[in-house]
Amino acid sequence: MLCHSFVGKASESSETSGNVCKDFKKGLSGQVICDGLAKYPFEWGNADCNGILPLLVVQPSTEEDIALTVRRSTTFGLPLSVRSGGHSYTCDGIKPGSVHLDLRSRVRKQLYHESSGWYAEFETGNTFRDLFRIVDRHRFSIVHGACHAVGVGGFYLHGGLHMNSLTALYGWGNETIVSMRVVTADGQIRALSASSAHQDLWRAMRQAGSNFAIATSLTVKVFESPEPFTWLFWVKLSHDEVVSLFRRAMTDEQVQLNIYYVNPPFFQVSLSRPEIFTVQFTLLHGPANYWQNLQASLDWFKSHQVALSWWTIAFNAVMPKPDDLTHLGYPKAWVSSQVECWLTFTELPRGQIYYEYNCPSRPTYVEHIRTVEQSFVAACPTSVKYRNTPHWNASASRYYPDSRELLQTKRKWDPLNLLGPPIMSVHDLA
Repeated sequence: MLCHSFVGKASESSETSGNVCKDFKKGLSGQVICDGLAKYPFEWGNADCNGILPLLVVQPSTEEDIALTVRRSTTFGLPLSVRSGGHSYTCDGIKPGSVHLDLRSRVRKQLYHESSGWYAEFETGNTFRDLFRIVDRHRFSIVHGACHAVGVGGFYLHGGLHMNSLTALYGWGNETIVSMRVVTADGQIRALSASSAHQDLWRAMRQAGSNFAIATSLTVKVFESPEPFTWLFWVKLSHDEVVSLFRRAMTDEQVQLNIYYVNPPFFQVSLSRPEIFTVQFTLLHGPANYWQNLQASLDWFKSHQVALSWWTIAFNAVMPKPDDLTHLGYPKAWVSSQVECWLTFTELPRGQIYYEYNCPSRPTYVEHIRTVEQSFVAACPTSVKYRNTPHWNASASRYYPDSRELLQTKRKWDPLNLLGPPIMSVHDLA
């Protein structure tokens, strides 16, 4: 595992490690854990992360705890890793031998009305499952992750895509942030907003936040409208036909249509059925009544000459799709399990296309992915495509169009490169 290098002042001896642990405990109101880390409940959601262990874990109870931990990490020349609530898709919340800030102990939250709008303020240890305890989604919408186990910190500080409908309706999650409190790499606590000082840091935090500071709390917009219904349909189409369907949906501003190929694990297709696709479909301004919305959705497919089988219609009628993909069969350790490959295509605002895949290195499935991906690239050559495939040696320009400005901000606010994940990080490359 790649880790940012530091000139260490502490030796690798257990005696020195014990002294470092004692020093970190001084003055902290939270907990510092130094022993038994192999059994610590990190709960990454990815077994590939399990063997990556820090030197110690800090469970802060206050912002001052976080600030003090940052300053001491710099003093001791130790790498720092930070995780909010939720899982880690690519193990980027942990570094070996690091001082690990576990923010899951910070879960305060509130929903409030101010002027003419609603807002949610919450600490970054929350997941969306926690947040929905105060946000009634029968009345409100808040841009959130497809899985309710997603941590709010990582989601909002790195774009924040809701594939089903909410990004199409309200924009990216980071665009809904109105203010935040952060601890910068110099160990100072700062408040950021569109009207605060340090606008370069404010802009950077809303794009690649974990690279520039540790967000301790966020305030985001809440929209007084319930979430639209989302449906799952299975269709038997050729590659060309499913690309054509996707392109037609892109021209319809009233719908959100996502393609899953191969399907998420619960609906896994086999190599003997390579032309079965999962379609996630939403009428962005459809009927509020459940059955009327389902009928209107079926009518949309019928108008585009796409035949839906009785069993895929019955599935939605008898067993409504939970909007929490956490419960759609994803195992707790998907990379080290027998999960097959999946590929997702989603239209984004401003004519962009998002696609991602996650799979073991099985040649047959990799070939599937390449075939479908080539079809989409050929069909939509003028669309900007974001490919969610983190790479160890990829430059920041691959992920951020204003990477030069972000790099300057990085040099200013984190010159020692203390913050940021090992991959998809804003940093200088040799």
